[in-house]
Amino acid sequence: LSIVIPSHRRVDLLRRCLGSVQQHAPGGTQVIVVDDGSPNGCVSQAASPFEVQVVRLPRQRGFCVAANAGLQAATAPVVELLN
Repeated sequence: LSIVIPSHRRVDLLRRCLGSVQQHAPGGTQVIVVDDGSPNGCVSQAASPFEVQVVRLPRQRGFCVAANAGLQAATAPVVELLN
């Protein structure tokens, strides 16, 4: 299972989401946070305490581009997109 979480600015929601994913996802789940060009890399920084892969876009491109970047990074046969 790969879980893709696109995010821009809302680090409060991202932290809550990652806490829940960490608690409930099956072992071996790949978690990918896509930082959609957040100011000062705040999304990447918020994701760093968690065991996740971060894909950072250099500038904000929107949900669809961020989701597709995460889908490209996914390696599992099943992918869950969290919004």
